[in-house]
Amino acid sequence: MKNFICLLIGFVFLCQNSIGQSFVGVSAGTSHYFGDLAKDINQFSTGDTKAVLGFEYFRPVNDKLYLGSAINFGALAANDLSSSLESHRLRSYDFRTIFTELQVLILFRMVEFKTQEGSIIRLNASTGLAGLHCSTTHSDNLLSDLVLQNEAPQGLSFLIPLNISLDIDMDEITYFIQGEVRKSYTDYIDGFSKLTEQGSRDTYGFIKLGARVPLKVRR
Repeated sequence: MKNFICLLIGFVFLCQNSIGQSFVGVSAGTSHYFGDLAKDINQFSTGDTKAVLGFEYFRPVNDKLYLGSAINFGALAANDLSSSLESHRLRSYDFRTIFTELQVLILFRMVEFKTQEGSIIRLNASTGLAGLHCSTTHSDNLLSDLVLQNEAPQGLSFLIPLNISLDIDMDEITYFIQGEVRKSYTDYIDGFSKLTEQGSRDTYGFIKLGARVPLKVRR
């Protein structure tokens, strides 16, 4: 985790050498878990809805490409008792985790057009590398003991983020709605790997609303 934070800080300082106007953003929304627990007939109905709060910083390389970083704070959770599948309800696994997610990102401004009122609507996409640090707990001591006896929990996971946002520029503030997806290369976020379906990987995502403000550069 410490090495990843150092990498992130170094990346931000490298971005200072780029030309153009940088911006900062803040966002909030909901987090959604799609993994081994609480499986449903509808894949998009798994997990419990929790909250997420995000902050970001970007600096342009050119008018279409930005480099930056972002951090998200939030929670993920799921409970087999909410599943429509009887086998999951009988199993009765659950988890809740508080996480901190750091990202190093490349942002692409893909499509934009100007409205008659003068506002600019823009479609962005960003990707890069993310590090997730989480602290996973379970609802009762029996389940916690079962996990400790059979699992090898890891607090840090690396992921490839994919973020898609729809922006609208109004005066000097950009308002946006953003969808984010994370595919993990491990099965440790929910605390279950050996006790559930082998070979699966944890997946989660966010739906957020936010605002971005350009930074004033003193010449």
